[in-house]
Amino acid sequence: MEGVALVLLGLLSHSAGATVAGCDALRAQEELARLTMDELLARLPAVGEEWTYAGARRHLVPVAQELRQRLDRGERLDAGQWQRALLDTGVLGHRERWPVDLPFTVSLQEAGWFEGHVLELEPAEPGPLSSASVGTPPGVTCGLDLMRHRERAAHQELGHLELGAHRLAFDVVQGAPFYAAWPARVPGALVLDVEIVATLDEAIPPVSSPALDAAVRRALFLAREETRAGPQIFLCRRIAAGAPDELAHVAVELEVELRHAGQVSAHARLPEGVGKTPVPLPAALATALAAAPPREQGWSLRVRGVAADVLERWWFERRWGGEFELPLEAWWAAR
Repeated sequence: MEGVALVLLGLLSHSAGATVAGCDALRAQEELARLTMDELLARLPAVGEEWTYAGARRHLVPVAQELRQRLDRGERLDAGQWQRALLDTGVLGHRERWPVDLPFTVSLQEAGWFEGHVLELEPAEPGPLSSASVGTPPGVTCGLDLMRHRERAAHQELGHLELGAHRLAFDVVQGAPFYAAWPARVPGALVLDVEIVATLDEAIPPVSSPALDAAVRRALFLAREETRAGPQIFLCRRIAAGAPDELAHVAVELEVELRHAGQVSAHARLPEGVGKTPVPLPAALATALAAAPPREQGWSLRVRGVAADVLERWWFERRWGGEFELPLEAWWAAR
């Protein structure tokens, strides 16, 4: 009997816990339902962070789910609310300063609260810019097709603009069967203030200082790995202990030259990504490194900050523009 009583007590405790959790969830849901649309949008998480996962299943977080349900019921966002929903959450990525020789480019990501539908941004007035869109057209279910739609949305060249300041207004347009009660067009729902500048360096300025240069230098190391093709040298990246905090906000893309007696033997360009992952060097540079005995004098690596692929890293406002050269034998010995 004592065992039965313990089992019953456990079941009752579990049931009580589940009831409390259910009541808490219900209260949280009721609290969200009482929020105004502006208050709800202020709590909306960044795009990509609106999902929770349990095994292979995923669910919208309560705030995003509440927004989706309101839109399903026919509630509408006004122009200012669209502006906040698209920009504050990172659905739309852009740069406020853009070089004149490149077509003005934006990125769009599909948010969970409108997943499965198409959203278009159409210029409010005729001009040099084309429309942008994001979302999955009806009937697209193939994983490869979905990936292609997302890749296309992540890089959309809208057109060239002249030097100077521009205020770009876009209508939000229902591009495919969306929420039935939504209007087909919300005029002027997105406004971007953009300055077109003469050079890439004006759009994302290069920065360098002894502290930043030392932090980049400490973040790099050489590693040798055995592969099926034979020994392979890798230039690896990490964020060294004590690196200045400002390095986390500076894009670092590197051009690397293997030099011997002042002559370039091989070169490579490594994309932005300090501290993220080891990067195998291109075959020419790896072969040259593997063939250079560490004891041999005169070999060095020259590292220089460049900006070929950092312009669309919207979260960076600056890039590292420094340069340094390291003797290969000393760098290899310290690996």
